[in-house]
Amino acid sequence: MQLHPKGLIQSGRSEDPLMISKLLQLICFAGIMAILVGGTGCCAPIRYDNDLVGKVVDGKTGEPIPDTVIIGLWRKRHVTLAGGHSEYYDALETVANQQGEFRLHGKGFRLFTNIKPVQATVFKAGYDYIAIDYKSLSEIGGIVKLWEIDKDRMRERFPSIMVPLEKSRAYIKEENKAREMIGLSIYKLEE
Repeated sequence: MQLHPKGLIQSGRSEDPLMISKLLQLICFAGIMAILVGGTGCCAPIRYDNDLVGKVVDGKTGEPIPDTVIIGLWRKRHVTLAGGHSEYYDALETVANQQGEFRLHGKGFRLFTNIKPVQATVFKAGYDYIAIDYKSLSEIGGIVKLWEIDKDRMRERFPSIMVPLEKSRAYIKEENKAREMIGLSIYKLEE
């Protein structure tokens, strides 16, 4: 590239200096945005939140466990110079069918989102719960194994789910079954 009184000359062609200046500004702006948005970890530039699809089976027998509750929780990430935290964004629950199969719908395609991928809890009274996400579900081939749990251990192993009541009715009904099994009072649900 050579400097010429009428502008830049590249490979024998002259280019408009104003156009090159605007192009450089655009490239710099895109670079700064990429560093600010992607580099700080505050949000994902592009993300697809997949559905969680799988089957719940008894870990010992391999038989399907129908009516298992799967509750997904999305959290909003906040990043600051002093660190970061997350807070509740949304929740969705589904119940496995008679063959133990379930589908928890994801949020789909997201641009510049600070919503973390879904974390789901798979819960059935009389069984130990398990936490899953899209990656772990893929690694286990979509088969979620739950193991029976004794009453003493069940008292210690209630999943901690902080979700509004209107988003967790099926979960609360299933938790009430477990609470009855171990002699605890149940939550009152208004129908």
